[in-house]
Amino acid sequence: MKGAKKINKNTVLLLLIELFGMALSLSFLKGPSVYGDDPFYLQYVPSILNGTFKESINIFSLRLLLIYPISWSVGLLGYTDFAAGFYPLVSYLVLIALIYLIGKEAYSEKAGLFGALVFSFYPLVIKFNSDPDPMLPLSMFLVAATYFFLLGIKYRKHRERNYVLSGFLSFMSSLINPLAYIYVVFFLFYMVANLIYQFIKKTENKDIWALPLFILGLVTAVVVVGYINILLANGKPFYEFNMTNYYYSGTGGPDEIYYTNPSLTFYIHTYFLGVLRYMANLFTIHVPIGASSYNEAGLFGYAALIAAAYLIVRNDKRSRFLLIWTIFIAAYMEFGSMSITHYVPIYKLMRFTVIVAPPLSLVIGAAMARFASNQKHKKLVESSTILVLVLLFITSLPIDYYFYSVNHNIMLVVKTEANALLHAPNITHAQIYTPGLLQYYLEYYLHYVNTRVFFYDNGAYGGVVLPTCESIPNNSYIIIPSVTDIAEMDMENFYPITESWATNPNECGLQLYLNVYSLPVLKHSIEGALGYAGNIYYKP
Repeated sequence: MKGAKKINKNTVLLLLIELFGMALSLSFLKGPSVYGDDPFYLQYVPSILNGTFKESINIFSLRLLLIYPISWSVGLLGYTDFAAGFYPLVSYLVLIALIYLIGKEAYSEKAGLFGALVFSFYPLVIKFNSDPDPMLPLSMFLVAATYFFLLGIKYRKHRERNYVLSGFLSFMSSLINPLAYIYVVFFLFYMVANLIYQFIKKTENKDIWALPLFILGLVTAVVVVGYINILLANGKPFYEFNMTNYYYSGTGGPDEIYYTNPSLTFYIHTYFLGVLRYMANLFTIHVPIGASSYNEAGLFGYAALIAAAYLIVRNDKRSRFLLIWTIFIAAYMEFGSMSITHYVPIYKLMRFTVIVAPPLSLVIGAAMARFASNQKHKKLVESSTILVLVLLFITSLPIDYYFYSVNHNIMLVVKTEANALLHAPNITHAQIYTPGLLQYYLEYYLHYVNTRVFFYDNGAYGGVVLPTCESIPNNSYIIIPSVTDIAEMDMENFYPITESWATNPNECGLQLYLNVYSLPVLKHSIEGALGYAGNIYYKP
């Protein structure tokens, strides 16, 4: 009876954490966001829903386990923010449960609950858990693979199945993002190291089947992916693997991923050295853009470092798997290579670290569980634990609000423009010309209507050049930023717009269709929406 009550209590606590996470996520719901490659995944919604989709040289078309679920949710729920973010949101909720289960198996139920709670409000997770970005779905698959791997290590029952499933899921995760390969390397490293340890210690029951069974899972996944590629890539079974390798290994040139940073101290700086800037801007609503990149993890990096040090100093053997898991993934992301044949420092973005957030949260959870087990100073221990949780949560809220508000303001402009165009006459037969940053978001909120959306930028980013009034076709809608915005774009080197009609629309006979800048609803949204805002004109 006591055991049943304990299980029931923990189940209720886990459910409360799930509800808390759902409430927090809906409060900061994003949908299409400006923080990742969201519109490049959303662009496949029409072709997937109408059955014409094929893989292509575009790297985003290879993320099949991302673009298909996103397309299905949009098809089911409509072209809304909730639909676009539904799959990552479900992944986030599943992750909370998986983190609890891993914590329970690797350490204790209390560690699992603490880890799940910490993960539920980790600011970098909240930033990406409701927008069509690969990080949360990728983490869900990888953490599921880790759960089966852990079961394989701990229990003889279903051991073969668990190792095969672990290998299968870890490789299939690459159909969301190639960062999955880091976990494949981790599992292989752990099995080989564990086998060597067992031979050194002369353990009788050596787990010699772990590696071949895991590889069997990998091979099975390779066969499945190959079959999918045959169907979607004109009969080329290794299309996904070859294209991914070409893009990321340096074969195709690492400069293709021009917005990432290969620095070997990138995450060290962003997790730790940026804390002063983070604290200085903690309660400032309008955080400078340059400072925002230092704010995404809040104080969680410090909490994890202190927690790991505490467990190591206490020689806590139960925490070894969690520590090895966290340290290996974090270290590979900082120092690892994108290529097997030659060393190419792995490219870095803070959003990539979402895949280390689950083990990082569990290390914090395990330290809290260990600390909370101290019965000598029970009240002090409980108060200290609650204080740490409250501190982490309170200091994460300004980060959550900042990223939510910036995205909300920009997307409000986009949605307003899209709504106006959806009600425009002859829109299905018109062409829409728009500033470069706006194109792909606008297409989504236009429900990918039967019209052509172009962007103009004087060709700086491959946009359509419109040097003369004659080049603007009749029956076209044109979104033109204000003169002030155009000047700022030029100063920021975004995409200079120098055509004379951009500052004098009457020159081309353009008629004002919607004065976006005068709309009361956008009073606070235009600011910061550079490249996404503009008045709508019509050329009859």
